[in-house]
Amino acid sequence: MGDFNSFLSIDEKKGGSPVTNHEMRDMQIFAQACGLVDLRSIRCRFTWSNGNVSCKLDTALVNSFWLMADYDAYAEFTAPGCLSDHSCTIVHTLAKDRPPDKDFKFINMWTLHEDFEKIVKDSWAVPMQGKAQYILKAKMFRLKRCLRELHKNKIGHISEKAKKAKEELEEVQRSSLDGGPTPMGYTHIRKKANLLAEAERQFYQQRAKNVYLKSADKCTKFFHDMVKRNNKRNAIITLKKRNGD
Repeated sequence: MGDFNSFLSIDEKKGGSPVTNHEMRDMQIFAQACGLVDLRSIRCRFTWSNGNVSCKLDTALVNSFWLMADYDAYAEFTAPGCLSDHSCTIVHTLAKDRPPDKDFKFINMWTLHEDFEKIVKDSWAVPMQGKAQYILKAKMFRLKRCLRELHKNKIGHISEKAKKAKEELEEVQRSSLDGGPTPMGYTHIRKKANLLAEAERQFYQQRAKNVYLKSADKCTKFFHDMVKRNNKRNAIITLKKRNGD
């Protein structure tokens, strides 16, 4: 760990001229030759600034032995303060009380949202430099972050949203069927309720499939219930001959 005065990726600088391959080459060759990867970090994204340009020049790197040992560690970059223009780097190695990062799960209902395609295209179109494997990994990481934001801000708690949209639609329908005027936005309200209902259905269908894939091959009650159901479904109850018997 320390001030390497170099970049590992193109997004480690904000402001000024863009990062060139020449500026990243030495650091990338060094990290690859020694089998080092950037340790996950919190707090300040950039570690040095002159007021106009901000850069991540300080880095904490770990090797494959560290990763195999599965240490629960992270680097903390604090604000520089008065004595230096570089962030202080603190590596925490005993943070066992921190909750583990959740695995990324693609949820099928995301594809129903009107902004889904735009979010994917915009995230994937961000230019990056480096080797093909690094570019693919970085683009996938950025896309995961964008999809998590989509879920958190616009799709999360789908059952509550679907229920609320259904109640709103039913209220409008009752008012209209009782002789009241049909509101101008009726088509939009109905379309929204149908879309959220379909998203909710896909969400629970995907969850049910995950449960099936996880438990169907285990010697559990779920497995035996599935066997009984399949036996009943495959049973031949009657046969019909050509003469009608």
